[in-house]
Amino acid sequence: MKTRLLWWLACLGQRMSIAQIDRAGDGLGRLFWLVLRSRRRLATKAIQEHLGLGEAESKALAYESFRQNCRSFLELLYVPKLDKAFLEERCTINRPDIIAAISKLERPIVLVSGHIGAWEFCSTIVREILGITRVTGIARKPKSEAMHVVMMRLRERPCISVIPHRNAARQVLRRLKNNEAAGFVVDHNTSSRESIFLPFLGEVAAVNKGPAILAVGAKALVLPLFLFREPGGRYRIHVEDPLDTTTIPGDREQQVQAVTEFYNEAVERQVRQHPEQWFWMHKRWKTKPDAETEPDSQATPMAE
Repeated sequence: MKTRLLWWLACLGQRMSIAQIDRAGDGLGRLFWLVLRSRRRLATKAIQEHLGLGEAESKALAYESFRQNCRSFLELLYVPKLDKAFLEERCTINRPDIIAAISKLERPIVLVSGHIGAWEFCSTIVREILGITRVTGIARKPKSEAMHVVMMRLRERPCISVIPHRNAARQVLRRLKNNEAAGFVVDHNTSSRESIFLPFLGEVAAVNKGPAILAVGAKALVLPLFLFREPGGRYRIHVEDPLDTTTIPGDREQQVQAVTEFYNEAVERQVRQHPEQWFWMHKRWKTKPDAETEPDSQATPMAE
């Protein structure tokens, strides 16, 4: 019953235009800012501590982050409508040379992004601009099974599949070795057993090493990719120079370390550039090197 109700609401939401989704997300963000007081304080404090801003400026930035991230949540409703026309009419690419070069290669690609900007659109956008046959994302399941079912229905398409993160490694590795692409959102908190501890915005954080392990195992290219909102209902696809895992010196452990550092630094750069579009209400630094802590339960696009 709960699944049917959520799916019915999602179907209603899919009737909205992208402009209506923006307005609805903005309103939802304002509402969450009022009612989620603990998360409001968490986001404001995190901005103060990690960006070195004053209280008033941090609070204003946290408020904008709430509005932006509620847009991200509702953009999931628009994912089934994404097509080449959307890409041509609304998106610009910062480095078309990188896209052109990678699209000519027959290589496995590990896409890495973060909870920043329009992250729900990334898997579909990537497939369109690179012409990849199939993109696989690995997502953490939410606590609600009904929510999980509905989110999977919205995200998946014939050319895009989403796999729950538990026990997904073998299946993803097999697809990568078939020269497909897999997408990961790599800025979430994880348990210490899944992580390498690295500096992130001035404080040591648990960084998921799973994508790095798979990238090294598949001899893949690692491509940082982000999708940022811009004025006028437009989006900017931001890509950085990829890392070729076959060129990394050292043993397997050293290679995994290097790849993890690579994508952690890529996300940090973008958070510093676009702090208002990052998910500051997440307990990013919860897991500590000297204590095992369970990560927050989240469900994101691409992968975790």
